[in-house]
Amino acid sequence: MPKRTKEDDEALEKKRQTEKEEARREWKKEQDRLAAERKKAEEEKLAELARIEAERRAEEERLAEEARLAEEARLAEEARLAEEARLAEEARLAEEARIAEEKRKAEEKKKAAEAARKAEEAKKAEEARKAEEARKAEEARKAEEARLAEEARKAEEARLAEEARLAEEAKKAEEEAAAAAAAAAGASPAEVPAEGAPTEGEAAPASEAPAAEGAAPAEAPA
Repeated sequence: MPKRTKEDDEALEKKRQTEKEEARREWKKEQDRLAAERKKAEEEKLAELARIEAERRAEEERLAEEARLAEEARLAEEARLAEEARLAEEARLAEEARIAEEKRKAEEKKKAAEAARKAEEAKKAEEARKAEEARKAEEARKAEEARLAEEARKAEEARLAEEARLAEEAKKAEEEAAAAAAAAAGASPAEVPAEGAPTEGEAAPASEAPAAEGAAPAEAPA
């Protein structure tokens, strides 16, 4: 076997440096690709969270509008019924007054006293009826307020649970990204070119020269 010359050693070293530089470029390219994928995944996750938040707000606005319209309709119906009751009451009282007046004229003073007594009883009965209606309306209002409060509480619990779930997902994603970065950073020195390693065309330090003839070049990173 012919003896290796200095030119052979230099050529072999240059080949090794070229292979190291190529391995470093490939490693850098892979790291850039992984970083781009992580960035894209984070952007997609943020976009999804924004979409979910927009849908939630739109749903809340829709429900609020429905509740407002329902309340307006309820108040309008109550006003209509109250007006009908008022007109009916006025008609009833007018009729009673007419009958009472006829009786008073027919029966004179004796019947007038009886008519007055009946009118007073009717008034008290109407006041009692209105008081009962007011009591029932107050109970219904309180029940409605309790129902709305319960619905609001459940909605708040659901919102908090959703926020906790999203936060947990974000935390897991960050932990996975950190684990991936740690795994990449934990590669062996032979696989990742050391900082300050000589580039193509530079002479290697004497300590990096092959110890014996036929020494194999360092392995490229996986």
